[in-house]
This record gives sequence, C-alpha cells and structure tokens, in this order.
Amino acid sequence: MDFQKIISEMTLEEKLGMIHGDNVYDTQGVERLEIPLPHRSGGYLESHDGL
Repeated sequence: MDFQKIISEMTLEEKLGMIHGDNVYDTQGVERLEIPLPHRSGGYLESHDGL
C-alpha cells in the first residue's frame, strides 16, 4: 500500500480528523479513500487515571 500517495490525497481537515476528530476521544476515518475509523484502546488518561 502506498501510504505517501494516500496521505497526499487527504485534505488538511481529513488529516486533522484522523488525529483529533470532534474531540480528543473521537477520531475519524476517511470514507472517500476507504480509510476505516481508527480504534483506540487505552491511552494516557486511561493508564494514569489514579494520579
């Protein structure tokens, strides 16, 4: 898979949506490029919730 080609076809909004989305917990896929919604498990807040 040519990731550089796919990334070059993404808009700035699509790139930002993949790393941030509507909020820090909800990221987005890019349907028009057949990029699925990323699934996250764990993370900083979840692993340090007792601090």
